[in-house]
Amino acid sequence: GIRSDIRVVNLSYLTRPAYAANLMADWRESKKLPTTLSRKDIIYDAYRQVRLSPTAVDTMPALEALRILKQSDHPQFPARYVTITDRKGDEITIPANALRNGHLSMDFGRIMMLDILATNAASPKPRPIYWIEALSADKRLGLTSGLSPWLFGYKFGTTPNLISDSLAIAASERMVPANPPGKPVYMDHTPASQLSSQRAALIAAGRRLLNHGNVPEAVKMAKRADRLMGFDPGTYVNVLIGDSTFVTRRELAALFADCADSLLSRQNREKPGHLVLELKSRGRHHLKEYTNQKEAWLNYKRHLPPRLRNKMAPTY
Repeated sequence: GIRSDIRVVNLSYLTRPAYAANLMADWRESKKLPTTLSRKDIIYDAYRQVRLSPTAVDTMPALEALRILKQSDHPQFPARYVTITDRKGDEITIPANALRNGHLSMDFGRIMMLDILATNAASPKPRPIYWIEALSADKRLGLTSGLSPWLFGYKFGTTPNLISDSLAIAASERMVPANPPGKPVYMDHTPASQLSSQRAALIAAGRRLLNHGNVPEAVKMAKRADRLMGFDPGTYVNVLIGDSTFVTRRELAALFADCADSLLSRQNREKPGHLVLELKSRGRHHLKEYTNQKEAWLNYKRHLPPRLRNKMAPTY
C-alpha cells in the first residue's frame, strides 16, 4: 500500500519557493507538512535573502526564531544559535552560520529545512520525512551535473582559478535540450527555475569567453543560452546566488549586443553581416522582454502588503 504519513523532500528543489510552498499543501494521499513560516509569504519570495540580525541574541529555540522571522518587517534572523528538541528531550544546537553557506545571506533551502525539522520535531506525532539529496542523471531534465557552480564562479569570482575556458566549453557542449524532440518532460515553476539557473550559467560563461577575446565561442554560448533551455517564461527567471542577483534576461540581451559589436569591429565591411544582424535582433528581443518583466514585477511589488515589501529579495 501507500504510506500516506510519509513525505519526501527533494533538497535540490527545496531552494525554490514554489516547491517549498507546495510542501505545505496536501498532495494526493499525503498530508501537507506543517511549518512555522507561512505559505503565502514564501510564495511572495519573502525569505530569499535573510541575514543575521545585528541585534541577534546568542541562543533560542528554532521555532521561536522562525516565529520572530515570520513576524518581522525585515528579513533578519534573530539568533546566532538555535536549538531543536525532540519528544525524548534530546536537544541539538545549530549555528546560524550553517544556514549561510559562506554568504552574508542565508540559504533559502536551508531555512526551509530547519523549519520543517523544527516544526516536525515539536509535533505530537512527528512524521517520517525522507530527504533526496540529488536526482540521478536520467531524472535531471538533461542538465549537466555541476555545470552551474562552475560557470557561476566565472561571473561572481568565486572559482576564478578552478576551471579553464576550454573545460567550460566542453561542459556546455554536453548539455542536452530540456525538452528533447519527441520526449516532452513535465514543466512547472520548480524545474523551470532550475533551467533558468542553467541558462544563467551559460550566459556567465559566454561573458567570460567574450572578455577573453574568444568571440566565436562566446557567440555559440549565447546561442545555447538562448535556445537550449526552451522558451517557457519560468526558464528566464532571475537567479539568486548568495548575496547577488543574476538578472537573466538583461544579461542575455547584453551578451548578444556585445557579441554583435565585437564581430562588427572585426569585420571590414560597410554593412553588418547576417550573423551580426541576427545577434542584434535577439539582443533587442530579450531587452524588450526584460523591460516588460521588470515592470510587471514592480507592479506586483506595489500591490503587496507593506510588511512584505522590505522582506522580498532585491530582484531588479
